[in-house]
Amino acid sequence: MKKTRLFIAFALTALLFGCYSCSGGKQEQKEGDEAQVDERIDTSMQRTAADTAEIRNLTMDYLTKLRDKDFEGAMAMLSSYVDSTATITELNEAQRGKLNGIFRTFPVVAFSIDDITLFSETDTEVRYTIEMFQRDPGDNVPNSMHFLLMPRRIDGKWYLCIDDRFDQPE
Repeated sequence: MKKTRLFIAFALTALLFGCYSCSGGKQEQKEGDEAQVDERIDTSMQRTAADTAEIRNLTMDYLTKLRDKDFEGAMAMLSSYVDSTATITELNEAQRGKLNGIFRTFPVVAFSIDDITLFSETDTEVRYTIEMFQRDPGDNVPNSMHFLLMPRRIDGKWYLCIDDRFDQPE
């Protein structure tokens, strides 16, 4: 009987503490506080599920080509974006050479799209992960890498663009 009362007292104390903790967090937010909005987000841009689907499909096609070792096909899907003129250009030979080296150094056996963020038509990010080899169960050897594509929408069409660091000389 004494143990039952002790258990009930403990349970009630825990319940009251839990309720107090939950309501305390809500009271700390003051009226008029606005949620922080990322300054990169263009609030005038119309975003639709079709935009996300198109970006996802382009990225999936690109990653499938990498997995299938169709490096030329993968590179043909990529473009370079020139900020100063807001134009899309084909990859130059230096960019193609760098990418070809990366593709051959880090083979893709599996991939996943981790995140698609549409800040604006000219500031969009796709983060993805590749697996370079299959691990044995229980093996902790790192086998994956994270990468970034930067899609751009020009005249209503989405292009997969590479990071502008590929324009920098080595």
